[in-house]
Amino acid sequence: MVTFEDLLGITRTRRQQLFRLLSAIKACGGILSYYEALKIGAAPLLPSKTKTIGLDRLLKELQFFEAISISADRYEVKYLIADYVEPVRIAALKACHYSLIAAKASASLLGAREIEWSWNAAMRSWKQHEI
Repeated sequence: MVTFEDLLGITRTRRQQLFRLLSAIKACGGILSYYEALKIGAAPLLPSKTKTIGLDRLLKELQFFEAISISADRYEVKYLIADYVEPVRIAALKACHYSLIAAKASASLLGAREIEWSWNAAMRSWKQHEI
């Protein structure tokens, strides 16, 4: 059986698109969202006339070797989960990863200063009500 680490070694020189994807999954603790995989793998959603391989085909290859599984959370966000992740940790990893995605989205929409200002305002309000 080919392990996750074996695939990392094999793809390092021959399949760099897969290598980037596997490296990102490993760097994120064994979980990666489908959207992030699209960006990292530089793969198109729809088939095109070029020789570029789509993400779904890459994922089928990884599933064939049982290196990853694909699962969705309650918000219908798809995640790629490495085979070495313990099943009892999957729900917690999804929740943690979703909050990171939400925080990144908020930061890009509002800007870092705005988030810091809102956080400080919320903390002041909470402290006033606490007394």
